[in-house]
Amino acid sequence: MPLADCYGRRLILTLSISGMALGALIIGLTPSFGTIGFAAPILFLVAHILQAMSDGTEQQSAIAFMVEHALANHRGLFSSFSNMASGLATLAATGAAAIVTSAFAPDDLAAWGWRTPFVIGGLLGVVGLVLRARSDETP
Repeated sequence: MPLADCYGRRLILTLSISGMALGALIIGLTPSFGTIGFAAPILFLVAHILQAMSDGTEQQSAIAFMVEHALANHRGLFSSFSNMASGLATLAATGAAAIVTSAFAPDDLAAWGWRTPFVIGGLLGVVGLVLRARSDETP
């Protein structure tokens, strides 16, 4: 949150969605252990750390961003949208896992199919990045 206070919430939120999308793409596109050895788990670890840091930044800054844009008598309602979005994201991830599990044969799922939601998520991050870049800074 101190970074958002210094550099602006829009910039920090844009960086956080970029970090989450990049982490998803790293997970989805990293070659297997058999191909690149110990670099694969190291890249996975870096991607997860990047996503965790981005998520922590996102949670705090998004709530502040929404509250600062809301009318004084609607701040509680607007701040609840962040928690609602987290729940919807969990449902979406569960749905994506169910779709991928049912769409791929077990061998394909184990070999490469599990990567599909990560690549799609990373590409959807570009949409979020465009939306964030066009949003107004808080008042």
